[in-house]
Amino acid sequence: MCPDTNNNIGNERDDNNDDDDEVDDEEEEQEEPVFKYSTITISSGLRKANDTTKNMPADFSCIAVHEKFLVIGKTTGEILITDHLGNIIPQYQIKAHTYPVNAISIDDNGDYIASCCQEGKVKISGLFSKNDDQLNVFSRPIKAVCLDPNFTKTKQYVTGDTSLILNERGLLGRHKQTILLDLKGGLIHTLRWKESLIAVANDQGVGVYDLRARRLVGFEYNDNQAEFPRGIYPSRISWNDPITLVTACAKTIKILSITNEISNDHQSTIPKKRMNIVLTFKIEFFACGLTSVNRDLVLLGIEDFSNANGVTDPSLTVLKSINKNYEEKAHDPFHMFGDKETAPFQFQLEYLPDEQCFFILNPYDIVKAEHRNYDDHIDYLISKKRFDEAIQAFETPKNANDKPRQHTKQSVYREYVKELIETKQTEKAVKLFPDVYKTAQEWEEQIQKFIERKELDFIVPYIPISLPKLDPSAYEKVLTTYLKEKKYEKLRELLTQWPSDIYNVTSIDHLIRIQRDDERTPKTLLECSAILAEKQGNVAQTLDIYLKMGNIQAFQLIERKKLHAEILPHIETLMIINKDLTLDMLVNHIDQLPVKSVHNILQTNPRFLHAYLDAVFSKNPSDTRDFYTLQVSLYADYAPEKLLGFLRKAGGYNIQEAIVICEKKKLYRETVFLYGRAGNGRVALQIILNELKDIETAIDFCRETGDQTLWPILIEESKNKPDFIRGLLNHAGSDVNLQDLIDSIRTDLQIPGLRDSLCKIMQDYNIQMSLSESCRKIIVHDCLGLRKKTITLLQSGYPVKDTDLCAKCHNPVYSPGILANLPVSVFFCLHVFHAKCIETNPVRANVSFHI
Repeated sequence: MCPDTNNNIGNERDDNNDDDDEVDDEEEEQEEPVFKYSTITISSGLRKANDTTKNMPADFSCIAVHEKFLVIGKTTGEILITDHLGNIIPQYQIKAHTYPVNAISIDDNGDYIASCCQEGKVKISGLFSKNDDQLNVFSRPIKAVCLDPNFTKTKQYVTGDTSLILNERGLLGRHKQTILLDLKGGLIHTLRWKESLIAVANDQGVGVYDLRARRLVGFEYNDNQAEFPRGIYPSRISWNDPITLVTACAKTIKILSITNEISNDHQSTIPKKRMNIVLTFKIEFFACGLTSVNRDLVLLGIEDFSNANGVTDPSLTVLKSINKNYEEKAHDPFHMFGDKETAPFQFQLEYLPDEQCFFILNPYDIVKAEHRNYDDHIDYLISKKRFDEAIQAFETPKNANDKPRQHTKQSVYREYVKELIETKQTEKAVKLFPDVYKTAQEWEEQIQKFIERKELDFIVPYIPISLPKLDPSAYEKVLTTYLKEKKYEKLRELLTQWPSDIYNVTSIDHLIRIQRDDERTPKTLLECSAILAEKQGNVAQTLDIYLKMGNIQAFQLIERKKLHAEILPHIETLMIINKDLTLDMLVNHIDQLPVKSVHNILQTNPRFLHAYLDAVFSKNPSDTRDFYTLQVSLYADYAPEKLLGFLRKAGGYNIQEAIVICEKKKLYRETVFLYGRAGNGRVALQIILNELKDIETAIDFCRETGDQTLWPILIEESKNKPDFIRGLLNHAGSDVNLQDLIDSIRTDLQIPGLRDSLCKIMQDYNIQMSLSESCRKIIVHDCLGLRKKTITLLQSGYPVKDTDLCAKCHNPVYSPGILANLPVSVFFCLHVFHAKCIETNPVRANVSFHI
């Protein structure tokens, strides 16, 4: 046998009447199940995956579980022993019956197996020793058999028909039967042995027999027996502990407690027991199986049963024991193969404590139910397309112990990616590819799929170029696909981004050359050729392609490959592509591209030559010294607004030629400047007055030149021009004799604004006088202050030390030990003399007495 790990066991059933959409809706409404279910498929071939109940007979009749193995009874009388996964153990197979096996019992050690069948035979089989094997025949069908849990020592077992019979070895090893209890109605169908107590269930109810005391402890009859056909919902029993028995019949659950009675019979050593009902409650489904797990109850139930439709909605329900009551903890619907053809009494539920799992049997199927682990939780979220929750569950478990063992980040994202692609969310899916695909083979497979689906654009940004590094053919496949589809922009992007060592550059270049047409080749494809030529080391070819295209990437190539010394023949072409970038490059690399060399190339294109010389002059004027006169002509032609600035800043040009050029272009301000620099101020002033007619400019010119002979000329030229006169009055008051200017004005000449000008002159005069007076007062105050400070300084003493020497006789000026010393004179030059030394010969002392 091997387990089918597909939890959707219902896919195997032969129910074709349910609508798929309804099933999906029901599944969406269901909560996450507590158990996971797997079908036990017997490896001997008794059941195949595509079998249905129409072509397969009811095979299984009963099951018993042990920590070491499973024992399965068949309707043919065979008994199969398998491991917990359903793999048959050949050396332990038992051939005991020819009629359906009704019940199987295993002792606690797992050494012996008891089985009974419809023909009244009971077989005791030893797995490791045949010495105690038995085959006993009874006069009527035996529905139940149960080995003493300690059968290895006691060799006792009980069977049930209408009576409870104890079977044991008698004298000389003969089989001995003892009728313990005659129920007088209904066959016993279930037996459960716990220590000295044996629980008995038949169609009327449930009883407990005390084997030690050899008496019936109590019998509890089923409720509402008349409501259901006899035998359809048999009582299910399970020991909760050695003194607590749980029964389930139809929709009624009873908890029975076994207690010792208080007895006055002191001679009896065996306490008398009695059975009490502790709790009775109803459930919402029909119980078809029962087992106890740490005082909690696990029930196998169905919603309903009819002969026409069979059972509906089998489920496992967990009732948790809380104080003295039970609350539903989980309710898991599930499906089994052939459940529609199974009657309620044909179900069987067994619990395996060591693995904490349950085995559910019907005539067509055996299902294993296990508590779901954290991996199952993630599987459930994935199956419900709740991928965000699945990823969050993986990355941030709620509990520290909730760690997936099977799932990895890669496996979770893989399922998410698969769903996104199926739902046409390709762009979202490819973003997760780096987390999903870790090997080169996986990436190559995905690339091929995207090429086939015409969706290569989605995956390209995420294709790895290292870790993992793919086979060169994979990268070439992407490039050739874009080339064939004429997606040249995408091709150019990849050729720029991808390193040349991951694909065959020569091969791709050859394919591009084949597709090129010199006359109609798209520029983008030419760029691809240029990129590949650079990758192959053919920089000259790359530059040539960029220049022919007029592509700005030529500048990037020059900077990247340091080609400045080689671009001299291409300067004009580069200027056409982008003049600003070309000028920056020429100016910044003037050591490799001398001005004279560039001039020789650009002299046939004066506009470009002017732009170049202007850029060089702006950075370092001395670099264009040899071309100053040429620049005057170029500025006059292409940038006259810059010419005056150039004339002021430059100084080595031919002034006469410059004057001729400016006069020819009627650039009067530049002409004025040149005449002024040449020393011919009179002509310059005449141009200002006659051509520019700008009195303020004329005034500024006279001031800048400092030639006083120009002012009379300016006044003479202005005396008949009211605007000029007003300009002189307003702006030249400090440079000309206003009295002479005013006297020269004719009395009949009308000068607009004359009054305002005169008022302004008077205001300016008053202000000037006020400022002069204020300045005079400040100067007088400062002089008095300095005079007082000087006198104080002159009247102050000067310290003379005994170490000071006379500048003439070079003797100390005074001695500290003498009370009367000679007079001493100290000059402002700080020379010290004895008074007598000065009087003796003042001239020879070289001392000036002038302070």
